[in-house]
Amino acid sequence: MRRLLSLIIALWCTAAIAVGAERVQSLEIDASSFAPVQTDVLSGVAIDKIGLDLSRRPCARIKMHINRMTREEIEGLSVKPIGGNVIVMRRDVASEGNGLIIELTAKSPTRFYLHHDTFGDSNEVSLDLEGDKEYRLEACLNQFYPITVTSNVKDAEVYIDDRMCGKTNEEFYLLIHDILPGEHTLRVEHAGRRSEQKILVHKESLVFRCSIEDAQAALDWLVFQVAPSNAVLVLDGKVMKLSSGVAQTMLLRGSYDYEVSLNDYHTERGVVVMDGEKVIKKVTLHPAFGWLTIDSTEQLLGAAVYIDGEAAGTVPLIRHKVGSGTHKIEILKANYKHYTSTFVVSDSEHVILRPELVDNSAPVRLVAEQGVEIWLNEKRVAVSRWDGRLEMGTYKVECRREGCHPTAQVVNIDTLLPHEVVLDVPKMIVGAANISSEPAMAKIYIDGKPLGETPLVVESIAVGEHKLRLEKEGYNPYEISVTICEGATEEVAAVMSSLPERVGESQRENTSGMVTIRFRDSRTQASVFVDGVYLGATNSAYRLTRGRHAVVVRHGEQCYGEIVDVTPYTHTLDLSTGREVASPEALSVDAKSKKSKKSKRK
Repeated sequence: MRRLLSLIIALWCTAAIAVGAERVQSLEIDASSFAPVQTDVLSGVAIDKIGLDLSRRPCARIKMHINRMTREEIEGLSVKPIGGNVIVMRRDVASEGNGLIIELTAKSPTRFYLHHDTFGDSNEVSLDLEGDKEYRLEACLNQFYPITVTSNVKDAEVYIDDRMCGKTNEEFYLLIHDILPGEHTLRVEHAGRRSEQKILVHKESLVFRCSIEDAQAALDWLVFQVAPSNAVLVLDGKVMKLSSGVAQTMLLRGSYDYEVSLNDYHTERGVVVMDGEKVIKKVTLHPAFGWLTIDSTEQLLGAAVYIDGEAAGTVPLIRHKVGSGTHKIEILKANYKHYTSTFVVSDSEHVILRPELVDNSAPVRLVAEQGVEIWLNEKRVAVSRWDGRLEMGTYKVECRREGCHPTAQVVNIDTLLPHEVVLDVPKMIVGAANISSEPAMAKIYIDGKPLGETPLVVESIAVGEHKLRLEKEGYNPYEISVTICEGATEEVAAVMSSLPERVGESQRENTSGMVTIRFRDSRTQASVFVDGVYLGATNSAYRLTRGRHAVVVRHGEQCYGEIVDVTPYTHTLDLSTGREVASPEALSVDAKSKKSKKSKRK
């Protein structure tokens, strides 16, 4: 245990020295060496004016000379701004010498540091930079690191690149102070036995173990207890299998590097020392994440949320897991301005945001003719009228109706004030019909609508199939279906057949039983009901039995009728003077009879 305590203290001292060394060994930028040089005018000639950053703010250029670094090493340097409002627009290795050129936002102050994956971070620099100027500075890199070499025997000779550096002490380790970063050959010799290996020295790798085989046969148990149990355990570069968070192995005396890691948790690294007895090492990783909740309001409901450019879901967003640190949040919702901000999450912290969106839409009403379909940006949105909200911009609006050419127009929403747009009427697709008859002067009806007398050219008829009817007194009606095509004239030549003489018709017996029922103005689109039963259209003949019948004619929503007596001499029923009734079923022979009897009793 004494040896274990001594080795831990030594390793702690090594770490302390390493930390102190990092301050010396990392890049040192001398802020006082910044010398501004105006470059936008030189000898009256404009040269190399520095542009603006992505936010349209002035930039400054810094030319940096770096001591004791090769061009390849300088290539690995990156610029790390401190604060969210500094943007690095350029980072190039100078074309000559050991130099670095950077251009970044000029503000008061501008804070940044340099980073190298092998050599570490520079000190932070805070400067009051002016735009459109160059600044020159000096930077220095001291490259020596202290390392600790451990073995499984004492008094072992330690060599670095064949240079004798000393012997391991009673705690089996040797501290060496002046090692350059990079790859080296480590060799340990003792009692005629030796062990050799390649090592890579950098700021995160300062302790190395080199054991001599068979120098000491004693093995001890090392047990790791790790939480969370699905973490990854690496011991001296080898992945250890964890079973329910526990791993165990037997090791020779000496010190061993370990690393426990898991996504979204802070990695733990350390050294475990085996000194002749069982060691139990407990490692509990600490979360490197928190949670974000965005409260749902009527304004935010359904908005899309993006965190660091990745889709996170829609509002309401409840306890969304995010890594610790600063994040960019974007919220998108139709009819609102794009919301962008940043938020900071600490380990295990629950952050609740209540952003407010800014309205970016205007109330819009689109008005078209009755029955016309309204299409907005190729999507059908309404018939006859549409009320909604549109973001500022330009939209394509179409009006469509069957049998018509669609109309299209551009609607520009340029303010947030209410807009009302009366849309163009779709133009009907039409053809024509040239209608003649024998004899002439027949009345023309197309789909029941009177249009004149033959001969006649009827213009602007909607394309498609229509019902044509010709009527002339003394002649049978002439009916035909005609198909009208766009831009064409359909020719119709009708020959009408004459009716039998009607003189004395009422005096002739109706042996067929067929009775023609007429309505006002000889309308053909009226419906005939006899005793509440639908028979067909007016101006047609129907077989009616002798006796009293309730005859009703319906045209549109109006009904007219009367109680009639059908005799063997009834050929035609003219209901032009019939009284108005509520419905075809409202008039019946029985109801009429009862009413007459009741009147007589009175």
